[in-house]
Amino acid sequence: MRIHSTNKSFRHAAAVAAACLLSVALVSGQSAPAAPSQSAAAPADGVILSEQAFKNIMTLKGIPVDTFLDAMGMFANAMGNDCTFCHSPKAALDRAEFAVQTPRMARARQMIAMMNTINNNFFQGRPRVT
Repeated sequence: MRIHSTNKSFRHAAAVAAACLLSVALVSGQSAPAAPSQSAAAPADGVILSEQAFKNIMTLKGIPVDTFLDAMGMFANAMGNDCTFCHSPKAALDRAEFAVQTPRMARARQMIAMMNTINNNFFQGRPRVT
């Protein structure tokens, strides 16, 4: 019985990973903003930051795109769903729909802000709460 449960969990995780990879492939073609903000300059090593590559980035700014996509995959996996659980269901076919804010995206942004506040207020900004 335990082996069956493990195989089922693995298959579920593999399905979520496949859905996220498909979504990442779709999102990677999303056009960048017309003019990146002056405060969001690319680091000297040429790493593209999340707000330079994607539209409507409000909370996870200043991190490399690969780290951003890792975080998005972690969120999808933690929810046990694919990217359209939080993003618009239309995003599966239209990359621009990833930028449309949904109630779940708004809640996630509030939770990230809460986590950052806790870390700043109680842990001198060190990422103790993740």
